[in-house]
Amino acid sequence: MDLDPPRERPGDVDVWTAPLTGGRATVLASVDTDGRTEGSALYGLSVAGNDLYWSTAGDGGGVWRLPLTGGAPPSRVPHTFGFHLFSYPWVGSPNEYQRTPSGPSPFGVFPPLFGSLLNVQTGEFRTASVPAEVSFWACGLTRCVGNLPPGPGDQRQPAATRLRDGSDERVFPWMSAMNAQIALDRFTILTVSDEDQRLVGAALVDLVTGDAADLGLRQEGGGIAVSALHADTDMYAYELKDKMIIVDLKKIE
Repeated sequence: MDLDPPRERPGDVDVWTAPLTGGRATVLASVDTDGRTEGSALYGLSVAGNDLYWSTAGDGGGVWRLPLTGGAPPSRVPHTFGFHLFSYPWVGSPNEYQRTPSGPSPFGVFPPLFGSLLNVQTGEFRTASVPAEVSFWACGLTRCVGNLPPGPGDQRQPAATRLRDGSDERVFPWMSAMNAQIALDRFTILTVSDEDQRLVGAALVDLVTGDAADLGLRQEGGGIAVSALHADTDMYAYELKDKMIIVDLKKIE
């Protein structure tokens, strides 16, 4: 694939396009990021119809649209200020960089990740019912996952999932959902502990059926390196024993 020469502008991100059949890749547009460092300055890059969509850090976030044919500058999608791209046409808040802790605990209680969702095509708005005093809670399109508070005489914070309205709860007693996210509104990665609360592995978990598969990852240096899932992740890849393991989530029935 041929590339046009990159243009050097500090703080800018170039958006490129190239024919699927091959040919020269060209710069479709440049996004002025003002040197923002909140995660990546441009993220969630998605194609829907004849347009390209993404979110930006800073300036209240928002979702931006750019015609794939070019000819027009990027423009913010109306009514998306303060939101970030979840999976088009859904935008949400807060994302992982917006959450501000509150509450009496030393670390505070964070609001649920993508607890609010807005469909920019239909105007549908969704919220989430969150258990009291949870330390972490993240939501997909219809389902959420997180850690429940410890029970009496127990220090464990078991992972659990439930629908956005609080129904259909399922608990995973020996697993933790800290920093987990949901892919395809169904799958997540949970860490696994033994009865002494020692971290021993990680599992790919089907939140709908409750089935779990051991990823084969084991603790190294006090932790386990787990690749993140996102709302539209359909191919999950991770390294294991000098091999790259790829799981096609769409093939799981």
